[in-house]
Amino acid sequence: MAAPDDRLTQDEIDTLLAALQSDTNAARQPASQPEQQTSVRPYDFRRSDKLSKEQLRALRMMHESMGRRTAVSLSAYLRTTVDIILSDIDQGTYATFLSQTIAPAIYNLVSLKPLQGQLILEISASLADIVIDRLLGGPGRAWKHQREFTDLELSLLRGVVDRILSGLAEAWSAVFPVEPHVEETLLNLYFVQISLLSDTTVWIVFEVRVGEVSGHLRLGIPYALLKPISAKLSPQAWIAGTEAVADASQDVDVQHLRTHLQDVPVTLVAILGEVDTTFEEIYKLKPGDLIPLDTAAGQDVKILVEGVHCFWARPGIRGNRLAFEVTRILSEPRDGFGGNGSMEAHLGGNGRSIPAERRKTPLGAFEN
Repeated sequence: MAAPDDRLTQDEIDTLLAALQSDTNAARQPASQPEQQTSVRPYDFRRSDKLSKEQLRALRMMHESMGRRTAVSLSAYLRTTVDIILSDIDQGTYATFLSQTIAPAIYNLVSLKPLQGQLILEISASLADIVIDRLLGGPGRAWKHQREFTDLELSLLRGVVDRILSGLAEAWSAVFPVEPHVEETLLNLYFVQISLLSDTTVWIVFEVRVGEVSGHLRLGIPYALLKPISAKLSPQAWIAGTEAVADASQDVDVQHLRTHLQDVPVTLVAILGEVDTTFEEIYKLKPGDLIPLDTAAGQDVKILVEGVHCFWARPGIRGNRLAFEVTRILSEPRDGFGGNGSMEAHLGGNGRSIPAERRKTPLGAFEN
C-alpha cells in the first residue's frame, strides 16, 4: 500500500502564510482605547477656592437683596430712578481682585463689627460723578475727563455710602448681624491693603443705573472675614433667617407704631342720627321746624374716630353731661357717613316732607 503524500500544496502554503501575517498585524495593534477618554482639566495652583458653590450662591442671594434695598433708598435720596443689578460674583486671590480694578475710583475701607477685618467698597469714578452731579441739582452726568475728587465731593458721597452700607447690613442680618462702618476713604489703589496678595478674596460687582447713565460698585471681601460665618452661608439658612428677621421686624414696627400713636390727638364724634335732605330744604329751615332722625329711642349710634366708623354705642347721661357706652367694636372700620338712603325726614314746623336723596347730611353731631 502506498504511503500518503505529506507534502503541502501551493494553495495550502499560501493560506498558512496569509493567516500568519494576519496574526502578526493583530499582535502589533495597540489595545482598543475606550470610546471616550476622561478629560483632564488643568488646575491653577495659584487659585485657592475656599468657598463652595452653595456658599457663593448664598452670598449672591444676600447681595441681590442688598442691591434691591439700596436701590429703593438711593432712588428717594437722589430723587430719580436707581437700579442696582448684581452682575458678577467670584473668588480668587487678592492680587487678581486688584488687577481687575479700573482706576480712577473711590475706595472705602469698611469694618463689619463684630467680625475681624475689613472689606473694600469700590465706587467707580463715573458713578461718583453721576451722584455728585445729581446731588448738586444737575441731571446726573459723568465727566468726560479724569480728575481728582475734592474733599467736598467726598463728603457729598458719604451720604450715598451710608445708604449702601445700610442695605448691606439689612441683607446680612438674615445670616449674621453686622455693623458696617467706614474706617477710611482712599483714592490711590496702592494704599489699599486688606489682606495678603495670595489670600482668597470674594468680589461682587454691581451695575448701578441712575436714570439713563450707569456706573459700577464692587465689594472685595477677604475670606478671613467670612471664615467665622462660613458655616452659616447656605441658601436655606439665608431664607430661614430672612423670614425670622421679617417677623421680628414686623413685631418691632407694630410696637413702634403703638408707642408713637399713644399721644396722638384724635377727634371722636358720635352721630346721633342721619337724614336725607337737600340744600334747598336746609336753606328753608327756620326756628320751630322739627327734624326727626333715623335713630329710634334707645338704639345704638355710630362712634367715628377721625371720620371712620369704629364703634357702636348707646347714648345716655352721666352726671350732667351726655355720655356714650360702647356696645360693639367693628372688626373692619368703614366710612362713618354711609347710609341706605331709604328714609324720609318730615319737618314738623310746616309739614313739608324731605325726599330721600343719595347724599347724607349728618345731623346732631356730638364731639367728645
